[in-house]
Amino acid sequence: MKESFENIRAEREAPSFRRHQPNQYAGLWKQIALGIIVGGSVLSLIGTLLWLISVGALLGGMTIALPQP
Repeated sequence: MKESFENIRAEREAPSFRRHQPNQYAGLWKQIALGIIVGGSVLSLIGTLLWLISVGALLGGMTIALPQP
């Protein structure tokens, strides 16, 4: 028995229409601003800690021992 594949189509029967997609970059500026704020805060905190350690090493009795060759 031979089947006929003439009526089978890959396209959909419904008319194709483009859905309205909201702008996918709408909130991107908020994420960029938050990244700048959080990143700047973390970098300033790290810089402050390194500054405090270096001042403590210079003013305190902390010595840095280097290995002798």
